[in-house]
Amino acid sequence: MAGVGLEFAASVLGGLAVGYYVDVWLGTEPIFLLLGVFGGLAGSVSHLVMLSRRLERLRRAEEEGVRDG
Repeated sequence: MAGVGLEFAASVLGGLAVGYYVDVWLGTEPIFLLLGVFGGLAGSVSHLVMLSRRLERLRRAEEEGVRDG
């Protein structure tokens, strides 16, 4: 679970860094910084949902295996 938290933070910080440098390069102060942060956040949340669904499927398969066995 610590890895998931670190991945979540890294995605948001990565989006922040990329957005900041694009803003500095283009001279559009907060626009790309905000887009980068929210893009990293959206990517992290979608990945978290995907992992949650995968763990739920594994838990159900394990329960069915215990019942059948």
